[in-house]
Amino acid sequence: MKRALAGIIAVAFVMAIAGAALAVTDVIEMSKGGAAKVVKFTHKAHAGYAANDCKKCHHTGQNTNCKGCHDATGSKANGLKGKDAFHKQCKACHTAAGKGPTSCAGCHAG
Repeated sequence: MKRALAGIIAVAFVMAIAGAALAVTDVIEMSKGGAAKVVKFTHKAHAGYAANDCKKCHHTGQNTNCKGCHDATGSKANGLKGKDAFHKQCKACHTAAGKGPTSCAGCHAG
């Protein structure tokens, strides 16, 4: 009985640690500096819109941030600059869904 309880506690502990490691900040502020205002991206809300299908945004299947694949120069394997990837992905999804901002000021509200 004690072994079973110890095993359950150990599994719960490992799951809690793994869950904390995978946790994502809910509001992600994206900015490249310059004149454009900060874009505030709500990860939890967008995951809900995507019905928790991570590949709708993390289209390579890797759960990394956008800059993990799209840098400022477009020098990574995919060739898209971060700004271009954001604009293509976000505007296309917002247009297809018929909701969400598609204008510059709509996203770059600061």
